[in-house]
Amino acid sequence: MNFKLFPSALSVALLVVMIPQPKPATNNYHNYYSFHYSNNVIAAQNHFAFKLFKETLKNDNTTANTLISPLSIYFNLSMAYNGTFGETKLKMQQALQLDDADTSLLNLTNGTLIRYLSTTDSAVETSIANAIWYRDQGQQPLPAFLKVNSVYYHAKVTGSDFNNPNTVNQINHWVSDQTHQKITSIVEQIPHQDILYLINAVYFNGKWENAFDTNRINRKRFFHLADGDSVRTDFMFKRSRFNYMQNQSLQIIEIPYGKGDFNMFVLLPSKISNLQTLIPALNEDSLNRYISLLDSVVVDLRLPSWEYRCKTNMKRELTAMGMGIAFGPKANFSKMYSSNANTEISQVLQETYIKVNARGTEAAAATTSVTIGYTAPAHFKPPPVMDVNQPFFYIISEKKTGAILFIGEVNNPKEGQGLSSRG
Repeated sequence: MNFKLFPSALSVALLVVMIPQPKPATNNYHNYYSFHYSNNVIAAQNHFAFKLFKETLKNDNTTANTLISPLSIYFNLSMAYNGTFGETKLKMQQALQLDDADTSLLNLTNGTLIRYLSTTDSAVETSIANAIWYRDQGQQPLPAFLKVNSVYYHAKVTGSDFNNPNTVNQINHWVSDQTHQKITSIVEQIPHQDILYLINAVYFNGKWENAFDTNRINRKRFFHLADGDSVRTDFMFKRSRFNYMQNQSLQIIEIPYGKGDFNMFVLLPSKISNLQTLIPALNEDSLNRYISLLDSVVVDLRLPSWEYRCKTNMKRELTAMGMGIAFGPKANFSKMYSSNANTEISQVLQETYIKVNARGTEAAAATTSVTIGYTAPAHFKPPPVMDVNQPFFYIISEKKTGAILFIGEVNNPKEGQGLSSRG
């Protein structure tokens, strides 16, 4: 039996549980929880984020833009993890970077994080939703598995006739609603061996804390591609105070959303470096070191706008991270289905979408531009310039927890909305 994972700044993740074919707690838990006790799980999530992103790039031989939501996939895999036993549980634990964190702490942390991220900044719209669809004919998922994911992950649980084409429409309609119609389809058809879908959707809509001046968008500037070519694209300009640092290898700037609880970090390689040398050296520890060096200074920021979407099957990446057993006949999901159900994961699919412009990221409402002027002193020293006119790396994260919602790289801001598929 197969089951699929569908993880989805917009992400849908789908995990599919399948039958392989023969070959020729309580709802008040968050009232007793403190983020202080979840630091090891959130650190595990961020270690997972960097490892997964690097594996994604290893399997991509193109120069297409990349975007994943590691948090979406992490929630998705965590729901499936509740159904594992034996070596499958051990391998998924290692892939999730959990070390000695137990399942109850994982669920408690994830459940609290889902609630916290959705409410922490009233000026940013963030929603995280989970769902389980299972085939209502034949063997059924164990009630304990459905309950733990319903309680901690607030998963919508639905038993459906997988032979009815309308079930595909119901799943896609739910995905479309959760992503505000930015991702309208995650399932095309339901193969007869698929018995369960685990779906996570993440939606992020943040206005910049201080918007770029829409009157200063330059549509004639060049963005220099890695192959030496250049494209003309829209650039946004802002001279303001940012948390910023630079060294011989890179420049980093922190651009806050809303009330400052969510931020985008843009990492721009220097002229003597590039993304191919920068990204392999990045991990949670090195990023935190860079962030600790940020200083509040006036910066002349020149940032392109961009919009694109990606679709990736994460099976190869997750196999490389050590959980390949979950995708084969030796998988043990006996806490999801009874021990004789012979279930395995067939796919982990993710589709992502992002749009960044002068108002913000995925901003649907207009924002009043805030322009800050400066009077030059007698001995004026020009502010540092961060001209993001070559391939760059970015992260969208929450400040208090450090949770990484999205990681991406932009190789060509003019790439547009064409779906980039990988895996």
